[in-house]
This record gives sequence, structure tokens and C-alpha cells, in this order.
Amino acid sequence: MNISWNPMQPIRPRKKADGEPLQYRTHITKRDALYQIYNPTNMICQLKLYHWCRSLEYRTMVPMMNLRNYLMFDYPNITKRSLGMTAMQTVPYTYRLLKGVTLDNPHATMCYAWRHPEELQYGLEWMLSTWIWKLEVQFEDIRELPPEEMAKITEKVLDELAACEDHSDVHGLFCEPVINGEFMDSVPLKELDWPTLWDKFGWTEEGRQYRSPKPGSLGEFTRKPEKRRLIPGKDQ
Repeated sequence: MNISWNPMQPIRPRKKADGEPLQYRTHITKRDALYQIYNPTNMICQLKLYHWCRSLEYRTMVPMMNLRNYLMFDYPNITKRSLGMTAMQTVPYTYRLLKGVTLDNPHATMCYAWRHPEELQYGLEWMLSTWIWKLEVQFEDIRELPPEEMAKITEKVLDELAACEDHSDVHGLFCEPVINGEFMDSVPLKELDWPTLWDKFGWTEEGRQYRSPKPGSLGEFTRKPEKRRLIPGKDQ
């Protein structure tokens, strides 16, 4: 699959090894979507979700508030809504489910439920690939390089994010540069003109269809409290 509008995005498979289709987005949900890729709060959500889906902590089904509290324990002003707005951009199917009362779930709970971690990973990559390369080449604009070289640089940085051992590494190496904004000043990025791109590439809105995840119990996380951080500005 050639993602011609976004040459920085690594080319990913549309099927698993067993032939099962993978469903993930490669652009924003709709022509007039208000989601801002380069808003610092949204960028933190992209980073945190990506590190999580490529880690051993990933769970197929997890209560929405549990995931927000787990990922954003050190960013108390990033809300469940902010995380959900980023999650919405990842897949074309309904990824939110209501898990009813069961023996291991005494209260009905709204959950995130991606079918496969690869779908969340690849669905996040279209957003991350538009800017994360700047962490590797802060004072060079790689957008003049051949597409395969751009995608190679992006994939290298994405693998470095996935390889972070803990949340402190994610913060120090990735989130902190986003918050202080210095790397964005070196090669400024403007929010994408989605109506123009939408018309140019002939995209259409994909109706959300339910695709149930593989059966499993709700994911639980355990972590001792760590340092809490604030991100300046309002959530977008």
C-alpha cells in the first residue's frame, strides 16, 4: 500500500500472517474533523498509546478510565476525552464496548477494545509519522528526501519509542521535547489542510462497523504512583 499523501509513514501490511485482514486508518476520520495532530496534548496521547500498544502491558479489552489513569498518571490535566479523541483516529470500526456485569466485573464498564495491537499501532503511525521524525533530525527538514528514506527515518524513531523501558524514558526522550516545544521551532509544522487533501485523494468517510475483539478478561494495571506533570494550555 502506497500512502502517497504521507511519504513519512512506513508501509504496513493489510493482513496478518494467517490472512486475517487488518483494519486501521491512514488519514483523519472525516473532511471537516477538528482533531489537531500537533496540539501538545494530542501528541502526548499519540506517544503514550503507541508505547503501550507495542509493550507487554497491552490488553485487548481495557476499561477506558483505567487506561487513561494508567497512561496519564503523570499528566493529570490530560483527560479521558483527550485520549479518546486520539483513539478515534486509529481504526474504522467501533472500538468502544460496554462490558456488562459479570463475576469479574461487578459494574457495567465502558471499554476500549481493539481487535489486534497492530491495528492500534498502524492507526497511530499516520499521525506520529507527520512529526516524530523531528526528534531524530531536529535541524533538518527531511521532507525533501526520497520517500523510502523518509519512511526509514520515521520507522527508526518509532522503534526507539517502542523500545523505551518505562514511562520515565517515554517522558524524557519524547514527551518532554513536545512540551517544551523547542524541536517544533526548528522546522515549523502547520496543521494539515484536510479539506484540500480530502478532495485531492478522493477519500470518503468510512462508516463505523462493530468488530468484536477476541474473548478475554478486562485488562488490569498495577503501578506505584510516580511524578505528576502538567501540560500548559487547554486540551484540544
